[in-house]
Amino acid sequence: MLKPEYIFLWILFHLFAVELPKNLANRSKPKTPAYEQVMHMRYQKALSVYKSLNDVKLATEYRAIATALSKLNQNDSAIAVYEKMALKFPNTIQNKDLLELALISRKLGKYQYSDSLIAILKAGEYSNLNIFDDVTDTNFHKRYKRIDSAATNQKEIKFKSNSDHFGAVQDPKNKTWYYHAKDSIYDGLYNSISNTDKKFYAQIYKVKNWSDSLIGNGSLLQDKVVHKYVELSHIDSFGNYYITMNNRFVNDSDKFLLQTYRYFYDTKRSKYVFEGLGLEQYSYNVSSFALNASRTKGMFCSDMPGALGKSDIWICDVSFNKDGEITISNQNNLGPKVNTILAEADPTFVTDEIISFASEGRLGFGGFDIYFYNLTTSEVVNAGKVINTSNDEYFPRYYNEVLSYSVTNRFNNNSIYTVNIPFDSIYQATQTILPPPPIEELPPPPVEIVVASTTQTIQTTLDNVKKESVNKYDYAKKMSFVLLSDSERIEAINKLDSTANYKDYKFLTLFHVDNEFVIEKDFEKELEIMAALLTKRPDWGMEIRSYTDSRGPKVKNQKLSQSRADYVAQYLERKGVNPQQILPIGYGESMLINHCADGVPCTEEEHRQNRRTELIVTPVFFWSKAKK
Repeated sequence: MLKPEYIFLWILFHLFAVELPKNLANRSKPKTPAYEQVMHMRYQKALSVYKSLNDVKLATEYRAIATALSKLNQNDSAIAVYEKMALKFPNTIQNKDLLELALISRKLGKYQYSDSLIAILKAGEYSNLNIFDDVTDTNFHKRYKRIDSAATNQKEIKFKSNSDHFGAVQDPKNKTWYYHAKDSIYDGLYNSISNTDKKFYAQIYKVKNWSDSLIGNGSLLQDKVVHKYVELSHIDSFGNYYITMNNRFVNDSDKFLLQTYRYFYDTKRSKYVFEGLGLEQYSYNVSSFALNASRTKGMFCSDMPGALGKSDIWICDVSFNKDGEITISNQNNLGPKVNTILAEADPTFVTDEIISFASEGRLGFGGFDIYFYNLTTSEVVNAGKVINTSNDEYFPRYYNEVLSYSVTNRFNNNSIYTVNIPFDSIYQATQTILPPPPIEELPPPPVEIVVASTTQTIQTTLDNVKKESVNKYDYAKKMSFVLLSDSERIEAINKLDSTANYKDYKFLTLFHVDNEFVIEKDFEKELEIMAALLTKRPDWGMEIRSYTDSRGPKVKNQKLSQSRADYVAQYLERKGVNPQQILPIGYGESMLINHCADGVPCTEEEHRQNRRTELIVTPVFFWSKAKK
């Protein structure tokens, strides 16, 4: 047994040799690292973790601090932190860091620097990812300039209060306006302050003096919504409010799980109540629900399975019963033409055919930009330099040829702007711009036959034939893949290598027999070529989009279109294609390509144009989540 004095000495040794160094080491570490604060969207707290950058010892912490600064729109400082990180930890720079630098540079208007970073990314790991794909659109500037030339009377909506204001929504029945404001309200849960920017959470107000030069304080929405996060995205002609909230009553984190609800006056209970839309889940976010004017289609944002990025725009069918209860069905991702691997937000219907939304993953002017998209032509266009700047533009709403939208400036303050844009200019900008017809080459001049020089005449003829063949070959090389002969396409597929771009491979639209799921027999060769391509490139996939004409019930047409998509998928599988490379989707009669809606007299050929299946080549990564 040890003597007491030895035990005392052992305790002293343990304290000085073990516990003291451990305590000193722990004291030098932050209690909650910056990267954890950023994970919970507590950007102000992330910046308060360290007194100086000299105290930062890890690349992950540099990255978190730079992210927090950029989220708070302190972009110059964010770039400075990235530059110091590159000097201190050069081997830790990743493509995601270059992407963040490209995004921040656009916010600062450093487009040339940003473009050079984007070129590096698109030439490497990001070559097949749906981000900044507009860079290949030769008509990018031509499109938005059509809107620029028509946009007039831009103005900022002025409020008497000094709060942040954003998200203007109009009630279609009484033309009352609603907006969001971050006012200092000390009332129950309202006294919570955002951990993101240390400002109060936004609340919804309504005003009737929207046309005044200076708008006074509005009144809070009926029956105060007791949630930290609440946002009004749409009001329909029934008087329903569509509101996004976090699904927790009390939450100590700013990282919410968002859900959308119908908020309406219940005559049985004589008060306003909430009703879920059938999209509520505890595993993904749903926000920003909006309807078209005819109340047949809806849109929302979500990161649900099948999404391409942080937040995608989805479209769905909508129906109402006699009590105004809503039913949502056939929700479909709008695909890589609209959605990117970054965030898309705030979709709204301009008309049943054209939508508007905000995106940070397209080639814009910095931050979030506003875009228009034509559901019929599948053409997307930036809203132009009159509207979009190096700041964040978001929450577009289009009423009577006036676009209202929100702007977050570099000091993280929010304002509401309006600008007049004739619908015709939006419509024209979203139409397909056809390439100019090829210049028809004149036939070579006739070879003069000179009897005295037969050898020279033959050689001249051969030279002319050779020259003409080269011209035809060069022209053929410039032709789209779909315009080549079947044998030329098979030959091109056999020569495929890792440098090939999936965007260069287009296929003919398939047509179906009336009221049948099988394709017309003339198109079987197209599927054989498609199967050869997918077998050659297992990293590419095929999105099969099938449609019907308008004749017959919608439910039956939806099932028929899915049967058509499944038939094409099964055909490709029989040809040896991996099922994981195929995504069959039936759209029913939702996207007619001509005027042949219900009750409209049309010829059989016009109806045939709607009985189609479109074959879209994409990387499998685009929709791999949906296959799991």
